[in-house]
Amino acid sequence: MPLFRTESDGNPFQTTGVDFASPLLYKISKKEQGKCYVLIFTCASSRAVHLELTKTHTADEFQQNLNAFIARRTRPKLVISYNAAEFKSTAEWIRKLCKSEKLQDY
Repeated sequence: MPLFRTESDGNPFQTTGVDFASPLLYKISKKEQGKCYVLIFTCASSRAVHLELTKTHTADEFQQNLNAFIARRTRPKLVISYNAAEFKSTAEWIRKLCKSEKLQDY
């Protein structure tokens, strides 16, 4: 078992797993249905769960929900996910943010 799953830093969600649940259907009107997704954030050490509801499965939507998660919980040291396109593009977006001089000055 990986070390980050057995040893806790003291704060929950320092190591966070993230995944999308299968789409959920909801009723808009009698004949029309909509689709939404549940974004699941899990703490690797305590197995606590944080859920965010999303309309789409896109990188922009994921980035907005990641920002909401960080504002509500904490900024994780490590985020673990599978290699979906929205997660890969968000990882690239985070790397660009970390290299940004404006952000470093802030």
